Amino acid sequence: MDKSCNSFLGKGIMRSINLTFLVIIITFFSLGFAPLHTIYHLEGYPTAEMRAEWPVGLADLANFRGRVLAYLCNSKDVFYFKGDTDAFNEFLKRSEDIRDVRIILVRNSGAPVNIKTSRGSSGPYDWKVNVYSTRYDRGEFVTPAKDGSPHQVIEIHTWADGKISFEELLFSDRVEFQEKIHAK
Repeated sequence: MDKSCNSFLGKGIMRSINLTFLVIIITFFSLGFAPLHTIYHLEGYPTAEMRAEWPVGLADLANFRGRVLAYLCNSKDVFYFKGDTDAFNEFLKRSEDIRDVRIILVRNSGAPVNIKTSRGSSGPYDWKVNVYSTRYDRGEFVTPAKDGSPHQVIEIHTWADGKISFEELLFSDRVEFQEKIHAK
């Protein structure tokens, strides 16, 4: 073969590689790429729907009044709420009414910070809720615990310097309490 034929074949292979790469990129972005999480409620987004692994009542809790943001990040659902101590006590009571979940109340030092999302800041909140399954590991459901402990966890965070008065909170022994001191 002469040099013009080799040059033509080389350009054809490069053109094929470039077109393949372009098709992959277009396909990737056309599938609705969201980097690490999917926001499913932020001022006008739809309410949270029942997920297959959620026990009865958890979707109602996720849609509790005062919710300002919710998103799914890997296998954890995260919800942010605004409200006073009375609203928070009602939220705790509704949490305790859900069967087959582990409830953890975490009092954090300091104050909550504004929520920052890819769409900007959505402002302040008074409590944050993480819902996750202890059966979910690296994208796969794992064998249930032999001790019979609940797989769904509702982890509720408040802040010492926030609007919720901790002295007025009402919750039963079913709620596990933790205190976290954050370094400044």
